[in-house]
Amino acid sequence: MPLSAHTIPTIVGQAILESLRENLVYARAFNEDYLGDVVPGNAVKIPSIGAVTVKDYMTYTDMDEEEVDDASQTMTIDQQKYFNVVIDDIDAAMAKPAIMAAYAREAAFQLQATIDDYLGGVLAAGGAITDDLGDETTPLDINSVNVGETLRLIARKLDDAKTPRSGRFVIVPPWFVEDLVTANIADSTDNAGELAEGLVARYAGFDVLMSHQTPNTSGDKWKIVAGSKISATWALAINKTEMLRHPKQFADIMRGLAVYGARVTRAATIAVATCDEATEPSGD
Repeated sequence: MPLSAHTIPTIVGQAILESLRENLVYARAFNEDYLGDVVPGNAVKIPSIGAVTVKDYMTYTDMDEEEVDDASQTMTIDQQKYFNVVIDDIDAAMAKPAIMAAYAREAAFQLQATIDDYLGGVLAAGGAITDDLGDETTPLDINSVNVGETLRLIARKLDDAKTPRSGRFVIVPPWFVEDLVTANIADSTDNAGELAEGLVARYAGFDVLMSHQTPNTSGDKWKIVAGSKISATWALAINKTEMLRHPKQFADIMRGLAVYGARVTRAATIAVATCDEATEPSGD
């Protein structure tokens, strides 16, 4: 099928969605178990799974029944972001498909930063494990000497909260990764396949992920979030992509709308450490 005003938007929308799914870092901390219809304003019902009691079995004795407590939660698809670019016919005359592809990649890159910033904020605001992990007044001072100890402390806090070890993550800023490298916990690597997805190391049971969107206050007091994919859920769709002619110019308009929402569903399984970057020891 030849490319046309009808087929190009579908291709662009799919390409952007695939790029986001490959490159979003904080999205790796969320599950997508309850997708529903991802359209603006929709509410997705999320069942709240309570603990199941295990009891002794006795022969020829009726078993007790345990009723399910329907404490469902709602995730609202309340985030809407768009892009809208004009591509002049003269600028596009020599390589129109390449220019469109370049702008689609740029749109995906900017959406990635915006969405990761949002998802990081949802996790940081929703985590309930914060004791002994610093706060806005007294953050944990982190350098290469104590960076491993800090990750082990966070892991122990998650163990105490019975957070599953399977699929555990911790998401940190670039300077934290530098401390990990200095401490020989992470390798200094140019592995593009791993770094594109944010994975920089495995330590203390965590997939250690790096993000430039790590929540922080004025460039310090960074929120280091750790947990498991059971802890939160989200949904995303590129709701619309359109190619149309500009009504007053010899130009094409390429625009798109991304809609998404997220919610922490098990706050008691997410740890949030408030940290700042400490000076490295002098070595004297």
